[in-house]
Amino acid sequence: MKNYKHIGLLILFLLLSVMNVKAQMQVTNPKNEFRAVWIATVVNIDWPKSSIDNVAKQKADFIEILDTYKKLNYNAVIVQIRSVGDAFYPSQYAPWSRFLTGKEGNAPKPYFDPLAWMIAESHARGFEFHAWLNPYRATMDLNTAILSPQHDYFKHPEWMIKYGEKYYYNPALPEVSDHLINIVDEVVKNYDIDAVHFDDYFYPIKGRENDTCGKSSSEIVKLHELYSDTELHHQFECRYEHIHYDQGSTKMNGDEALKFVRSRASAQHGGDFARSLRQQAVLTGIKEKFISGESLEKIDETFGQLSKMIRTDLDLTTIKQLLEIYGSPEDYSFSYIGLNDQNVFVATKSLDSQFILIPKEGENVWTEVHKYILEEINKSPS
Repeated sequence: MKNYKHIGLLILFLLLSVMNVKAQMQVTNPKNEFRAVWIATVVNIDWPKSSIDNVAKQKADFIEILDTYKKLNYNAVIVQIRSVGDAFYPSQYAPWSRFLTGKEGNAPKPYFDPLAWMIAESHARGFEFHAWLNPYRATMDLNTAILSPQHDYFKHPEWMIKYGEKYYYNPALPEVSDHLINIVDEVVKNYDIDAVHFDDYFYPIKGRENDTCGKSSSEIVKLHELYSDTELHHQFECRYEHIHYDQGSTKMNGDEALKFVRSRASAQHGGDFARSLRQQAVLTGIKEKFISGESLEKIDETFGQLSKMIRTDLDLTTIKQLLEIYGSPEDYSFSYIGLNDQNVFVATKSLDSQFILIPKEGENVWTEVHKYILEEINKSPS
């Protein structure tokens, strides 16, 4: 049976090779793995720790982040340099960020270029530097009094959409598209960055974005005093769609699966660890569906549908030949191994307060993890 298990793993890898979306299938071992950390600057989540910190402390805190992740063998940092129509660098298209200097439009004192400095410090430690921009979010709330006169809200009010408790750039306008291209072009031409990342999924639920959920005006004022951004939205649960699935197998369409894996509004199950488990469950479901006898019996139809979305060096004839060699999927067993804080890991926090999992034996001590994986692989099927 152990041979069957290993053959089963082989055919699984062959089948899943056609599911690498839009990936080149000429597989080679990369010179380096991509091990990156996101460094959020909006509302001072990761850095700077406070918008009123002096430049010396800001620099020391950023270097501490770099040195921490260097010890953990990371090789890339993804740093947020634009979050709400602002900039962490001198720009002709956006004002200085208030999350850097305490007041939007004010340059650092003493003056320096934070982006150029961060890139230099990152490269000096062997990190790739990826510039992370939020292209469409213009404000964090409706308090426009804190915005600089140079903010696009004032310069181009016709570009703005008021939706929920924020203002957004209207991505349908050609002028907005041109403006964002200029912003990216400015960064790419002026700085030695290694990549650009866009991140904008901040879309409220249409029709419920301003629902008070039965709260009085005084209660809402108090909530705004106590909370901000995501935590504030969590206080208005009626604005969110409630999704519940009973334990066990269930059928989902694409929209339902996307909601299931991406939801982060739940106070009980909205954390990154819980989301990762949901994502794992959906991927497992896709795998089991794809390698089922039903799917393999419809290999022509399945391959035809996948071919519209992917590229692979395995053609239909080759896949059919492999299926003839390996026979029926009922002849094989597949092992699922989950690594979590219930077996070999323990949940903890990094030095910059990020939730992480590390081996129970200690940071970067993988002996027991490797042992556990081998034991699970070699277990006899039940």
